[in-house]
Amino acid sequence: MDHQSGIQVSIIVPTYNEARNINELLDRVHASLQNFSHEIIVVDDDSPDKTWEIVEKRCLKDGWLRIIRRKEDKGLSKAVLEGFNNARGRIMGVMDADLQHDEGILPDMVRNIKNTPIVIGSRYVKGGGVGDWSRVRRFKSWLATQISALFLNVSVHDPMSGYFLITKDLYEKIKHRISPQGFKILLEILYFSSSEAVEVPYNFRTRAAGESKLTSKVALEYLAQVFRLRMSSPLPRGFIKYCIVGFSGVFVDMFIFIICFKKIEFPVELSGAIATQVAIITNFILNDIWTFSTRRQASSFYKRFTKFEVSCLIGLLIKIVAISIVVRGIGINPILGNGFGIALAIFSNFTLSKLWAWKN
Repeated sequence: MDHQSGIQVSIIVPTYNEARNINELLDRVHASLQNFSHEIIVVDDDSPDKTWEIVEKRCLKDGWLRIIRRKEDKGLSKAVLEGFNNARGRIMGVMDADLQHDEGILPDMVRNIKNTPIVIGSRYVKGGGVGDWSRVRRFKSWLATQISALFLNVSVHDPMSGYFLITKDLYEKIKHRISPQGFKILLEILYFSSSEAVEVPYNFRTRAAGESKLTSKVALEYLAQVFRLRMSSPLPRGFIKYCIVGFSGVFVDMFIFIICFKKIEFPVELSGAIATQVAIITNFILNDIWTFSTRRQASSFYKRFTKFEVSCLIGLLIKIVAISIVVRGIGINPILGNGFGIALAIFSNFTLSKLWAWKN
């Protein structure tokens, strides 16, 4: 907490042409946070409808309200970051001014941040919803979520949420890595932070006034953000650990194979199958206690193991198909083709393990 201001919670509201919504939004958020010392910071990009002027007048009588009017270097993410950098609360939050975010869950979000440094207002956990969205918009949102999961290994249900809380301590640790060019600040925070997140359900409301800012340009900006984040750290978090565990599995596989085939004199096929299964078991145990140790609480031991087994089988199938294509179809050297297949299988196994077997 900021000991000089005594403020617990700072809510950042980036605005552009929200004059018809802003007063109602401020009243609702202030009422929702009445049991917490708080401030609301409106960061306005010099709105032509003079949203900033409405807030300036309210600041004269409402001590919990502040306004930052930005005339240059405009942009949603830049506005949010400027709000964060000027916030005085120990807990900082972001929400839209269009009344689509349910301010009623703010007290629950604040209480949950005692357990984790990130709390997300989520439309996609049990109890949440997206209201009257069309099938097309639902599909676009689902696709964006799957892209962030696949390419960034972000495993929360609603990484595209613009409604979240973060502790100031965590923000200070990662703020130098967050790009003001990013379309979704939460996506940047989740990617660069090793912290887990709690998701609080809410139902996304229909916009009360104004126009949606979801355009084709926004979609392209999102894809560019995903690409930039992926390139900033080409190897997914945990991938090196996973590879080390996989490498140890090679020795386990060979050791068990030699015992079964040479000592016990099992048939070569049976020896290979037993050796592979033992290696899968040891790999699973090592990944469970090391690589994905922070994600074990999401499901039971047996469910994780079953999913890991299936992931390995899928990886094996991917390897066989890849070898067939590059060796028989393209004519690449079989040894190089096998290496290519192994690389694809490893990445496939890691992705499925993180996003499925050990999914948060």
